[in-house]
Amino acid sequence: MIIDQFVASYFGDATAGTMGDIDPAEAAVVDAVIAEVEDRLGDHTFILGIAVDFTVVAEQLSKQDPELETFDADRTRDWVLDRFKLKPGAGGGDPNTLSLRLDEPHSWCGIRPVENKVVSLFHELNRTGYPSAAPHNTGQWRRFPALMSSCFKLSRGGRQVLVRRLLDYGARALERNLFFGPQERVRLFEPIITAYPRSGPCENAGLTFQAIAYGFISADRPHLDLVADKVRTGSARQKRFGDIDCYRGLEPALSVEVKDGRLTIADYLTQFGRFVRNREASGVYAIAFIDTATDELVERLRERGVIVLLTADVLDIVRTWDWPKQDAAVSAMLHFLSHVEQN
Repeated sequence: MIIDQFVASYFGDATAGTMGDIDPAEAAVVDAVIAEVEDRLGDHTFILGIAVDFTVVAEQLSKQDPELETFDADRTRDWVLDRFKLKPGAGGGDPNTLSLRLDEPHSWCGIRPVENKVVSLFHELNRTGYPSAAPHNTGQWRRFPALMSSCFKLSRGGRQVLVRRLLDYGARALERNLFFGPQERVRLFEPIITAYPRSGPCENAGLTFQAIAYGFISADRPHLDLVADKVRTGSARQKRFGDIDCYRGLEPALSVEVKDGRLTIADYLTQFGRFVRNREASGVYAIAFIDTATDELVERLRERGVIVLLTADVLDIVRTWDWPKQDAAVSAMLHFLSHVEQN
């Protein structure tokens, strides 16, 4: 389809023209061009595009000069450069690329725009081994005088056959660039936070939410070592600051107090009084991990140096995680339920 579109853009019909439609002498020239490209492709990949460029420019120039509509075995590169004006380079110097026209007011027909399309075509076909340096590619046009002569010998039908064969050959010969796409995987921690039931007849209140907090902190701060105990075990008896304490070696780096439910300012002293006092006494970095809370409570905790993470905040963060990180959080959550809570 992509090759069809390219051929049709220059010849008007992507399907017309086969080797059987052209004279045997012309078919031999087409075969010779293909053979030269095949022979030299290993050393100069861009020769494939140069051959297409020469052929398309010959087709464009045939609109200015009917002489190019028919096959002529005696046509050479010198004949082309004598008959058509060569566009000089910047400041009147030697041209870096090939642009020709019959005379004014005809427009210049150059190989650079054609080469740009050749590069796009092969890269769209995932043949990214074809060099994308169109300025360099087209700057080599003088190195292929015999190839240029052959491309300009052809008739319109021969040129269409050649362009089609060159592009088909390139699609076969150039290695396809394979991309390994990801498998479809559920990012599981997010739906656990939003939809997993957080209460049951055989578990302590707040158990699942504390497991979620443990999973989140473990995945979010893999450089820290976490210390926690069962939900109903007081942190003071365990000489802990909060429900989940995080260490870097010997040094306490973070303490997390976990509260499920909707809390208000009235809950401040009963739920966070000791935690805040410990934070102020020790200087430990502290987080209150809360399902929902009023703005007044959030502001009070922040005034006392405690970072507040509500469930909505946690979800915003988790939604940016890829599946391996969400899997790590789920694994840590299961570790807490099985080996810490032992429920």
